[in-house]
Amino acid sequence: MLPLLLLALLWGGSLQQKARFELRVQKSVTVQEGLCVLVNCSFSYPTGSWHYYYYDPLYVYWFQDGEDVNQGEPVATNNPDRTTKQETRGRFHLLGDVQKNVCSLKIEDARMEDTGRYFFRMERRNLKYNYKENKLNLEVTGMEGP
Repeated sequence: MLPLLLLALLWGGSLQQKARFELRVQKSVTVQEGLCVLVNCSFSYPTGSWHYYYYDPLYVYWFQDGEDVNQGEPVATNNPDRTTKQETRGRFHLLGDVQKNVCSLKIEDARMEDTGRYFFRMERRNLKYNYKENKLNLEVTGMEGP
């Protein structure tokens, strides 16, 4: 009886410690054309999964809504094997340590065509997830007059 009780306690404890897929990011950000904005972001995902090993790299991406995550180009990523969109290259940057689950996005020299919705994605070996339930809505407004 004691081994079963111990097993139940261990099982329950391991379930409680597992993180789930969660993204903490502003829903909407407005920036004036030509200026920069920092969008703070953090994320979590299930740890201790059989889908990856602890030494597998963690790659993160920001995509424009509607972009194909396999064939399309992200607006920002830490994956050296993925090319970012030419329109955002050098202007959209990941900030923070992704190993500490930071996914903040810095946008420099905002352009009107940057207006739209963006979603975050993480990949770690076979564990891949699109955080589409919390999309970022970016609005770029025209420059103010003198």
